[in-house]
Amino acid sequence: MFGFSAADWIFSIFILVVIYISVLLSAFIQRKKRGGAMPGINRADMKELFDNVRVIAVVGLSDDPSRPSHEVASYLKLNGYRIIPVNPAKKEMLGEKCYSSLLEIPEQVDLIDVFRRPENAPQIAEEAIETGARYLWFQEGVIHQGAAEKAASCGMEVIMDRCILKEHMKLKS
Repeated sequence: MFGFSAADWIFSIFILVVIYISVLLSAFIQRKKRGGAMPGINRADMKELFDNVRVIAVVGLSDDPSRPSHEVASYLKLNGYRIIPVNPAKKEMLGEKCYSSLLEIPEQVDLIDVFRRPENAPQIAEEAIETGARYLWFQEGVIHQGAAEKAASCGMEVIMDRCILKEHMKLKS
């Protein structure tokens, strides 16, 4: 047909299948990288998360309004969540007492939101496990697979390399 032999057709189909599989594999790898220990978290899971959370510790919260951590924490506070700042250099932020570490917080925390460099993630994950919080959220750019896996293996639900503000806003729309 059209001057092509059967071998040409088979080879063309083979090439198309290889391309299709490589595209699917690439998409799977990217999704896994972005999703951390909960790569397949869907809208219903995210809604359940936000419905169950009341107290959020923000590790690395800045008092500079131009910083993402300040913007996110302010947004969450305006949306009814209790924010507990964790920053050893500050005494108070957003009208709340600031703590030097997660282990100093005297009340139960539901979610720990992390705005620190990836190399700090293992120590934060260790502290997060000790708090008994249900969720550990590593913000966009905070990627540490080992820390995420450690927290998940201890029963925490982990979200990695996602913005909590963006995810919350998606649910509101």
